Amino acid sequence: MSKVSSSLQERFLEKFLLENHIIKSKVEDVLNDALNLNGITAVSLIDLKSGILLGSMSSSDLNIEFASILNNSITEKVKKMSNSIDPLAQESINNIVFVYKERIEITYRTEISKDRELYFYIVVDPEKTNLFIIKNKIEVILNRLKQ
Repeated sequence: MSKVSSSLQERFLEKFLLENHIIKSKVEDVLNDALNLNGITAVSLIDLKSGILLGSMSSSDLNIEFASILNNSITEKVKKMSNSIDPLAQESINNIVFVYKERIEITYRTEISKDRELYFYIVVDPEKTNLFIIKNKIEVILNRLKQ
């Protein structure tokens, strides 16, 4: 990415965060705290309504920005499919888990206000952690975005 497009992207993100009353330092703290959990190798936060990547961090060679956007697209397709099945239409998807040979990708949906939902995407090394423990710790971390 060129320096100019990176600068434009940064200004757009700043404007978006300001308009939606999302504090950038909170986003960075949430990403950093999650990445520091044992077994998590990458994290990102995506605005559900716009699809904007609010931030990402990685300690692996995974292209987290690309993976986040791809995962968001897949999550939206799963959501549309579940809405087309009548008994599931009233349900909301909270988590989606993709299990690969060497990693697990989890998307958490979190509501930070009555009209603003975010997807929190994490990549986990399954040999280094327990998913139940990660889920509980992630919920605590995500609750900080609501404060």
